[in-house]
Parts: sequence; structure tokens; C-alpha cells
Amino acid sequence: MLSTTGSRLAPQADYTTKIKQFRDSSNCDATCKSDLGIIDNRVQYIAIGFKSTLRRRAPSTQSSPVYDLMEDFVESRNSQPSSPGEAFQTSEKWPPLRTEQAMLRNALFGMALCFPLSFVVLSLFTLNVIIGFYGILSIVGIVSSVMAVTYWMGWSLGTAESIALVILIGFSVDYTVHLGHQYLDAPSKFRHPRVRHMLGHMAVTVLAGAATTLGSAIFLFGAQITFFGKFALIMMATILFSLLWSLGFFTACCALIGPENDQGSLIVAKDWLMTKLGKTTSKSGTKEENGKPDENGARVSPSPGALGAA
Repeated sequence: MLSTTGSRLAPQADYTTKIKQFRDSSNCDATCKSDLGIIDNRVQYIAIGFKSTLRRRAPSTQSSPVYDLMEDFVESRNSQPSSPGEAFQTSEKWPPLRTEQAMLRNALFGMALCFPLSFVVLSLFTLNVIIGFYGILSIVGIVSSVMAVTYWMGWSLGTAESIALVILIGFSVDYTVHLGHQYLDAPSKFRHPRVRHMLGHMAVTVLAGAATTLGSAIFLFGAQITFFGKFALIMMATILFSLLWSLGFFTACCALIGPENDQGSLIVAKDWLMTKLGKTTSKSGTKEENGKPDENGARVSPSPGALGAA
């Protein structure tokens, strides 16, 4: 009996016997014997292994298309009428793939969530929405620059890159927050004296903090684990770009179009809002007083003499 592909099929009655004979022959090594599952004199499973060109440590962006291709192949074989049963495909690469995909989704979600939250935090910390806006522009520039470095290095978004992207957001916020706070803490109300005060009181501190962080990252290059080498490079790139964007772009924005006097101040906005709410409450109270009902339900207006005495 021949199959649709031209190969000879063993009769059903002799199928298990033929598999046993092949399993016990010298042509079947230890791996082959483990792939032929004969339980209770019945063939329960047959595993067919093959080698793939997919690298063992390939990122999810490269592994996921291969996984989808294998799933489509298995599904196409199972859908044929001559299929002996429900086949499935497995590999030691697929469990880490799911974990890596989840980490990548969380990293991208965290980056998308951090920008609006960073703007809110910067605005509340400095009590100025203009400084908060300049700060979030600096953070976007820092993150974009670091991601450009990873792309230039030929790295895909794998496990190490996903973890590093989440961490670098904290590094990118640090210097901008301190500079923005010193800008608004200056005794002058004009932008140029404020910028001189900001750089005079905080530039050295920012440079010293960057030096210590860069020094600690250098030791990670000596590690044999690939993750630490990548993380060290991403950390150093984050610190360097944070210096460039905070002392360069952020400082330039403050010097050219920085807020003066009470521009963008949340305190002034709060006082204005409280004033408006206070006037509304006062008007409402006056209306209620003028239209206060007596015990019989009739509305009584105060006499002119009472108003004059008041």
C-alpha cells in the first residue's frame, strides 16, 4: 500500500511490530529510542526532531516568525484527512520566547505610560508646567537617542534591552528635575539670571553624579554574562545623553524661552482658581440670603435700612 507521497505504508496490524523492530535495531540510537514512544504494546507517540538555523539566543523579534511558521505547518498537517492524530510542535526556545514577549510588551507599555506621568510629576515637582514641558522634551530626546544607539549596535529588543529601557527612564529624569528646580528657585524673575543661578548651583553636582554613575558602569564590562555588558553600554549612553540633553537642550530652552515672573506657575493658577471659586460662592450666598423664606414659606427681602446698617 502506497501513501499519497509514494512511500510504502505498513499495514495497521504490523505497524507496532515494525516500529518495535526498528527501535531495537542498531540503526536506532538512544535519541531515536526516546523519540519512539511504545507503551502497553502500542505506539503512543513519535517525535521527529530537526535542526534549525535560528540562533539559541535569538530575540523574540526573530524567534516569533519561526514559531508562527511552525504552528502553521503543524496545523496544515493536522487538517489533512490522512493525519494519524493531533500533532504539535515544541522546542526549548518557545518558553523563553513567551517570557521575552511579555517583557517587551511591558517595556513598551511602560515607556508609553512614563512620558505623560513624567510630565505630571515634573510639573508638580517644579510647580511650573513650562519647565515640565521642557523637561519631558528632554526625556523623549534621551530615550530616543539611547534607542538609536541600540539600533546602531545591531541589537534587537530582547530581554536585556527590555529591562534596560525600563530602567533608563529613571536616569533620564534625574538631571532635568534638579536643573528645573534650581531655575525656579533663583532670586531673580528673569530667565538669564535664572539660568546663571541654575548652572552655578547645579551644573557641578550634575557632572559629579554622572561621573560616579559612569564609573560604576565601567566594571560591568568585565562580566562574562552578555546581559551585563549590554546593560553597561546602555547605562553609559543614558548618562551621556542625559548630560547632553539636560545641560544642552534644556538649558538652551530656559535661556531662550524660559518662563519669567509667574509664567506657567501652578501656584498662580491655583490662586486664580480659588479666587474664581470664592467669588462664585460669595454670589451664591448673597442670592440665598436675599431670597430666604420665612416660616410661612413666603420670601422676605431685607429692608433698605437693614442694608444700610450692614
